[in-house]
Amino acid sequence: MSLLGLTDQQLADFLGISCETFYAWKLSYPEFRESITRGKIQADAHVAEALYRRACGYSHPAVKIFMPSGASEPVSVPYTQHYPPDTKAALRWLMNRQPALWRDRQEVDVAGSLEHRLSQMTPEERARDALELFERIQRRLVDAGITIDHVATPEEEEGK
Repeated sequence: MSLLGLTDQQLADFLGISCETFYAWKLSYPEFRESITRGKIQADAHVAEALYRRACGYSHPAVKIFMPSGASEPVSVPYTQHYPPDTKAALRWLMNRQPALWRDRQEVDVAGSLEHRLSQMTPEERARDALELFERIQRRLVDAGITIDHVATPEEEEGK
């Protein structure tokens, strides 16, 4: 059953037992556990081989059988069936085998976009944006239960 790709839950259902009993059997009977593991490894290897062949493309011998009009017997014609490489299968293979090189990722250059946004603002807009940021920070501090006893005003800062 493992060779057919059944999960532990499906195997337990097939055997008419609960998953807990199935897991207990795997712990108590090493031969049982090993046979399930071997079956799963073989099934995974078979699928991996098929995915690899699909990713790279392959050919195999085939036979076309047809009945020409007026013929008394069918005609068999051997030929080679070709399957081209499949880009999605190749990407899936590489993403699983070399995830650091092939995973889906989006890189966002936050510093560059912030610098660009600031460079497009007038000095007044930048000052207003800074005050709004300061107010948002104050609100978050209050929401978090953090109090600030005194915040220096711009005039107090200049006097230092």
